[in-house]
Amino acid sequence: MKDIDQKDIGQLEEKAAGMWQAYRNQIPDFWADYESILAKAKQNQQALMQAPALPLIWFGQI
Repeated sequence: MKDIDQKDIGQLEEKAAGMWQAYRNQIPDFWADYESILAKAKQNQQALMQAPALPLIWFGQI
């Protein structure tokens, strides 16, 4: 089995990053929407974590 050195790892990482960017550039609208949805979901999750749980208990959600 061949030992993998740091140079090989660096080259593979660069190639993977380039391939990912090329793939991402093929469907930019999808990725922009996807990243927007992720950002909104993260904000909503943070807001829910800060909200008191009592209203959820009142309405039988918990």
